[in-house]
Amino acid sequence: LDRGYKRMLGLLLSYKWLTVLLVVLILVLTFQAFGAMHRSLYPTMSETSVSLTVTLPQGTTLETTESLLRDLEEKAKVDIKGYKDIIVTIGGGGMFGGGGTSSGSLQVSLLEDEEGVDTMQQVQEKLRRYFDLYPAASFSFSQMSMGLGNLNPVDVTVKSDDLNLAVATAEQIRDLIEENLPNIKEIRTDFSKGLPELHIKIDRERAYAYGLTMQTIATEISNSVNGMTATQLKQNGNDTDVVVMLQKSDRSSELDLKRIFVRNAMGEKISLDNLATLERSTGPVSINRENEMRTVHVVGGLAEGYASSQAETDIKALLAEKLPLSDEVFLEYGGDFSDMSQMFNQVIMIFVLAVILVFGVMASLFESFRNPFIVLLSMPLMMVGVVALYLITGETFSLISAIGIVILAGIVVNNGIVLIEYINLLRKRGLPIKQACIEAGGNRLKPILMTSLTTIFGMIPLAFFGGQGAEQIQPIGQTIIGGMAISTLMTIFFTPVLYALFNRDKKKKDVESIETYAEEL
Repeated sequence: LDRGYKRMLGLLLSYKWLTVLLVVLILVLTFQAFGAMHRSLYPTMSETSVSLTVTLPQGTTLETTESLLRDLEEKAKVDIKGYKDIIVTIGGGGMFGGGGTSSGSLQVSLLEDEEGVDTMQQVQEKLRRYFDLYPAASFSFSQMSMGLGNLNPVDVTVKSDDLNLAVATAEQIRDLIEENLPNIKEIRTDFSKGLPELHIKIDRERAYAYGLTMQTIATEISNSVNGMTATQLKQNGNDTDVVVMLQKSDRSSELDLKRIFVRNAMGEKISLDNLATLERSTGPVSINRENEMRTVHVVGGLAEGYASSQAETDIKALLAEKLPLSDEVFLEYGGDFSDMSQMFNQVIMIFVLAVILVFGVMASLFESFRNPFIVLLSMPLMMVGVVALYLITGETFSLISAIGIVILAGIVVNNGIVLIEYINLLRKRGLPIKQACIEAGGNRLKPILMTSLTTIFGMIPLAFFGGQGAEQIQPIGQTIIGGMAISTLMTIFFTPVLYALFNRDKKKKDVESIETYAEEL
């Protein structure tokens, strides 16, 4: 092993610039491949339970909601293999239980670590088959555990001063994504149209002609429908309001509202039918504003293996092609899209700081800036192994993977420090640079391989052995294994080449110094 390594290293030292050119080419190809890799915020974590939230239109009765959930429960019991129990919750289901009678949830508890049972992803796919049977319902899966990442990885924000325009645009985006991007699941908007209502539009000119004001008309309508407190009944020390209003049979239809009479200052009674027109509509349950603009979110989940970066690219391309936007509408991308760019930028800053600190430690050790710079030049080579491992395994590069690269920044330099320190020692003993590089590499080959292999083998259980929640930390181990494997090879072969390029033999330096001094004299 030592003889073969020395012969190979001697050959590389004889063709230093060709070696550098080859390594630069490999780096260029690596970073191109890295740019084409799909990225996500966090890895998907498998769970032992699946929670499905079902939302029906506002005003749906509790009986209708229960019927849908019970029907879905029966289908789940037949189709799902290996469940522990299925819990149906009817009513609530919204934020802080505010869903009322129109929502509910279905929770499926799964058996752990048994063969022949469905996983979380398989259960979700089986439940999705039935969604089309209930066109009026909206479905969404939620996490039961405290996993990392957003509940809705896909989040397209539609902003406009015109609420109706924002809602219409959001619904167009929802329909386009649903039709063209099947890997985006449970796509929906967060806008709820609410209950049906009647809009009363008063003809101001006609009202003024009858001697009526807007306040007078509004007060009469409110008193007729909602009632007014006429007096209080005192009984046994308790005060009870006496509220006067129209009977329910006289305020239950549109025709009843038209028969409401308003009295003017002259005592004349004018029917509401002569003063206003009624329009049927629905009113929003709530109106969201961000930066003083009315906002509607289009949210959804991702299929297994479909990365957030790929989803963002596909959505932007789809909307650019098929959705002409009005000048009054603005789109923003939230969810994992915005979090990824923000957090990856923070990791890059941390990585730069780590490199600066590592450089400072090496500069104090070598008492030089040249040798630490040689070690740092070999640091980007760890990306060759990282990218190669992710391409081979098919895993998605995530924020946890980036944290692994920060850890690697402090690990991969160790072998280079040991190697260069020994080369300097041999040069002090009088060996020329080429021979010092070859001898140092041969003498330090086994220690470098041993330290690297112990690190790699120690990371294998973390990187490739599963378990509940293991998916969240596996990328750290995978990144360290890939980076260490290639970085070790690059250190024992490429670092001596860089050293030989940046340094010259001491005797040659002394001769050049003497010649320069003689010329000056």
